[in-house]
Amino acid sequence: MPSRISLPLGLLAVAILSVVLFAIPHGLGWRADTAFLAGNAATEDAVLHGALYALAWFQMVIAAPIFALAGVFVGLWDWAASRRER
Repeated sequence: MPSRISLPLGLLAVAILSVVLFAIPHGLGWRADTAFLAGNAATEDAVLHGALYALAWFQMVIAAPIFALAGVFVGLWDWAASRRER
């Protein structure tokens, strides 16, 4: 069974990974390829790039904060539980 410390750190690692995975398409300039969402004409590559950028953006904006907060709260909960056991 994994140690309890691995759960908060794992949640924080997933949050950081979400930010890193967003930075890749953002750094490649795929933000402009999301124009197809407004109905503008786009090539197949632009649609793929734009869709991947949008998914990465939603992952970073919605899921990453949830994972980060969950990691912090689980870590605080474990810390408080260990203090009560003493």
